[in-house]
Amino acid sequence: MRQTKRGEQAHRTNDVLSVDFHEWVRLEAQYRAFELASEFGVAPKDVQMLKKQQPRP
Repeated sequence: MRQTKRGEQAHRTNDVLSVDFHEWVRLEAQYRAFELASEFGVAPKDVQMLKKQQPRP
């Protein structure tokens, strides 16, 4: 069966914006948005958007 990189990425469960969210949650309490963005290689604007979307207990 032929597979492409795009197909492989679609089936990976922990790959959203290439970020491991378990590590994200662990580091979120320690770092500011800019530091998180540089650590994970995403835009600071995306970090703010993800923080707003994350449900709070």
